[in-house]
Amino acid sequence: MEEPIEIVVNGETRAAERGTSVEKFLADHDLEITFPVGRNAALISYPESRDSTVEATEQIIAHVNSRTLHLSTGLVFHAHDDFLLRRKTGDIRQGSEYIAYQQEARRRGILKP
Repeated sequence: MEEPIEIVVNGETRAAERGTSVEKFLADHDLEITFPVGRNAALISYPESRDSTVEATEQIIAHVNSRTLHLSTGLVFHAHDDFLLRRKTGDIRQGSEYIAYQQEARRRGILKP
């Protein structure tokens, strides 16, 4: 029995119609796949990407960390509190600021800040 294919694009879960090939489903022009491999490496794929190795800038690192954090189920493992995050405004901030915000919100009774 085939399992349905589901992905999240811009925070919206999309399911493929029965019979859609994985290749066709993954050809969505809005799709970006980020996969943190370790502390110093991530695999990133999007429709216009090409085979290459790119040194990660702070912008790229913050982007991957933000996607991973916001699309997670709320449980994130990290080596340091000062991992980089990119805000919707494009500003790059330290993860410790986000963690402090989360802790304060939970202290005030907000379960999912």
